[in-house]
Amino acid sequence: MDKLTQTAKILKLLKKNGEATNYELSKICLRYSARLHDLRAEGHIIISEHVKGSKWRFVLKEEE
Repeated sequence: MDKLTQTAKILKLLKKNGEATNYELSKICLRYSARLHDLRAEGHIIISEHVKGSKWRFVLKEEE
C-alpha cells in the first residue's frame, strides 16, 4: 500500500482536477493552509480564489 503524506495527497488532488475547494482539502487535513504553504515553498504556483462566503478555490497553475 502506498502511503502518501498530506502534502502529497493535496498535490495529487490538485494535479488531477486542476483545482480544489477548501472543503475538499479539509477532508485530507484540517491544516491544509500549512500544506499549501509547503507546496508553494517547493515552487508550485497555487492561486487562491474566493468563491462566496467561506468557500475558497485553490487552482494549481502549470509551470510554463
